[in-house]
Amino acid sequence: MQTLTVFTPAYNRAHTIGRTYKSLCSQKCKDFVWFIVDDGSTDSSAKIIDDYADLYRDVIKILHIKNSG
Repeated sequence: MQTLTVFTPAYNRAHTIGRTYKSLCSQKCKDFVWFIVDDGSTDSSAKIIDDYADLYRDVIKILHIKNSG
């Protein structure tokens, strides 16, 4: 069980999701899970998020949903 959960809402954030990932990796606390909610992005956000999740299945959890406005 992780000590910390980081929630990130994402809608068309392909240009920032990599910076968010790097920022999380640079934190002193490594005992976290990163939970990303992709709200129906129309850019490449979903692919980028999925690629990170494929590499770090134990740390990154994703929920892809239809855009809810």
